[in-house]
This record gives sequence, C-alpha cells and structure tokens, in this order.
Amino acid sequence: MKLHLAAVLGALAIISPVYAQGTPHLGGKATLARNPVIHAIIDSNRIDVVMNDPNECSDKYLSGSFITYANNSRPDFVICMNNHDSYAELEDTIRHEAHHAVVWCNGGKPFLSWQDNLEMSQAEDVGMLYKHYKPHHHHEELEARNVARYLTNEDVAGAVRKFCM
Repeated sequence: MKLHLAAVLGALAIISPVYAQGTPHLGGKATLARNPVIHAIIDSNRIDVVMNDPNECSDKYLSGSFITYANNSRPDFVICMNNHDSYAELEDTIRHEAHHAVVWCNGGKPFLSWQDNLEMSQAEDVGMLYKHYKPHHHHEELEARNVARYLTNEDVAGAVRKFCM
C-alpha cells in the first residue's frame, strides 16, 4: 500500500527517531512535502527516509548519505536539512542521494561508464572524490554528482519510480 507523505511524516515525528523539522529558513517539513523525489522514495516502500538524524548529521559538512546494511535490511536515505544554506543546495543533495538509491535498486551498477561520467564532471568533482572517498566509491559518487547537477527533481523521481518500485 502506498503511503501519503503527510501521514508518514506525521507518524515518524511521533513514533520514530526520525528528525524532520529542518531549519526554519528552509521550511522544514514543508520543503519535503513539495519535493517529488522524497515522495518517490517514500512511495517505493523499500527505503527509510531519515531527516536530521543527530548521529549522522552531527558533522556540519555532511549534507546527506545513503546507507546500506550488510544484513539486507532497508537502507537509510539520510538528508541533513540543517546543514544546507539554500533550497537549491538541499534539492541537489536530495537528487544526489536519490541516485545512490536508484543504483542500489539496480543491483549496485552505475548507469554510465567512468569515462562518460568523467567527461560530464567538473574539475572540483574529481578532486573531491580523491579527497573524501575510497577508490571503489569513485564511479558511483561521480555519477551521483552528475545526476544532481544535470537532472531535474522530476527526472530523478521518475528514475526512483522506475527502478525502486
């Protein structure tokens, strides 16, 4: 059964450790209610959405993450709303982390070759990879950066629906 975003967020605020308040300047729950990518992730019913988790988001430089578990339990789609300064940055992070979800739903395989992703990337992307990520994560991270940069929220929501439902 598909769950509606408002009901899910209301229930999560009461019964679970999910923190979805967000910063006042970004609109908190209202921001999420407008984002089609968040709707698609929740509707997939395969991934848990976690907002402002105090453990995951304590590093002010962490914008979000997609966490999978060895025991094959549902992965966590984590967005650190309080660590963003603008809607554009927040939506970029949502698209980026959603692409990790799409890759996970697709069996862990990136969609484009390393070379294609490299040609689409910007110089700072490659430097960021080598500074912050282990080599076996470079391909997927670069692709997620490209997806966040070049695709719309609707494009990414469509990919979530296609591969994760």
